[in-house]
Amino acid sequence: MGKFSKRNKSFYVAARKKQKVDIIVGTVGYLGTCNSYEDRAVREGYDLLNRYANQIYGEEDIKRSTTKPEDAATKPEDATTKPEEATTGSETATADASDEDELDLEAALKKEVSSLQAADKPGSGAHNRPARRFQVVRCTTSNNLFFRSTLSDPLPTLIMAMDDILSTKQQQTKYLVRLLPVHTICRAYHDNIEKAFGTFVTERLKGKQKTFYLNIRITSNNSMKKDELLGIALKVLQELAPECKPVLTKDADIAINITVLVQNCYIGEAPLFLSKYKRYNLMELASPDPETVVVNKEEKNSDTSASSASGIVQHSNTSDLLKNKDELVSASVDQNDSNVQCTESSVSEKDCSETTQQNVEAVQDEVHDTNDSTDVNPGSS
Repeated sequence: MGKFSKRNKSFYVAARKKQKVDIIVGTVGYLGTCNSYEDRAVREGYDLLNRYANQIYGEEDIKRSTTKPEDAATKPEDATTKPEEATTGSETATADASDEDELDLEAALKKEVSSLQAADKPGSGAHNRPARRFQVVRCTTSNNLFFRSTLSDPLPTLIMAMDDILSTKQQQTKYLVRLLPVHTICRAYHDNIEKAFGTFVTERLKGKQKTFYLNIRITSNNSMKKDELLGIALKVLQELAPECKPVLTKDADIAINITVLVQNCYIGEAPLFLSKYKRYNLMELASPDPETVVVNKEEKNSDTSASSASGIVQHSNTSDLLKNKDELVSASVDQNDSNVQCTESSVSEKDCSETTQQNVEAVQDEVHDTNDSTDVNPGSS
């Protein structure tokens, strides 16, 4: 194959078929959903679960698995018997050597079989991997994750994490949207589901008076119907836990989650699923409560009304000041008008006096001219 040639599709298909599907039937853990970024959601799930599990159960003690094969791989007892008849030394040595070779071969085969059986158990294998407290498992469906756990009950760790998010209102995950506790897992067949659900109800709900809400979800499975699962769950609950009553409101004490993904069915109990913990949505838990939003809105409205009232008062004060200013300006204008009138009147009086003086002077000149003419012609009369 050349340097830039493309591999055949069968190469990748064969590699995928070689991947071993993890056996999770009968285990407990957490079923998570994410928003298209599975690798980042896995890291967030590990960080969240390990942080609060360490607070409850202490630090995780990681040890290598020391699973040893059974005694079948040990060296068997010597099965050689002495011959009754005397034989030569060479024949005896040859017989002993052949018997030892057969025994060694049988022991090696038994040891190999026992090692292969031990490799199928969780926490062991060719690389001698340790059994971790939380281990992600491929669900073969997109945006779905399952964290297998070695804890006996996965609920306390998740409850502590959600209570912390509710109290601090700080979002701790960006890609991991929801985590649901899983108490049992079975194959997605009617008989297996009924048997596993009966064991679940007997262990966790028998003899308890609780109201429950059935949350059923089916993904990538065409053989199971929601109505069929609902009928199986109600039948088992009526037989084993008649004290528990179904409700369809937010007042339910617990929610029984039945999730079918491909060929597996995940069953778990979730307290206060609809009311306090908001369907175990880690992002919604960090969002502010509607009551707080309403109170903040009312406070904002009150602040707005107070500011508007102060603005009205300020506007009224400003209008009063402007009114007083207008009055002062009009008064000053009136005074100026009166002064102008007085000035004009004084100017008119001055003009009148000047005109009168001029008239008097003209009359005096005429009288003087008349007298002069009388003096020049005395005998004319």
